[in-house]
Amino acid sequence: MPSAAAIVGGHSTEVVQQILNRLADSMLTIVKGSPADQKDLAIAQAQAESDKKKANEKVEMTKLLSDIKNDISNVTACDPSKAAALKSIGEAIDSI
Repeated sequence: MPSAAAIVGGHSTEVVQQILNRLADSMLTIVKGSPADQKDLAIAQAQAESDKKKANEKVEMTKLLSDIKNDISNVTACDPSKAAALKSIGEAIDSI
């Protein structure tokens, strides 16, 4: 192979340069994956991060709504005149 490269190189250094460039590109693709694979991976990672953020926000919202519902229960126990209105708010929270 080295003798063939020397023969080809003696006639055209551009050919040898192209061969070396393609070899280097092929090695990078083997190690890093193709650009399309890298793009797909980046999209998948962004989607996973977004899903995780939404899940955390949902947990926080659920905690907040639970606290509000508990507060409503405490108020209705102390003030029966507001019970009907607060009960409907509690039911609305349960439906979320």
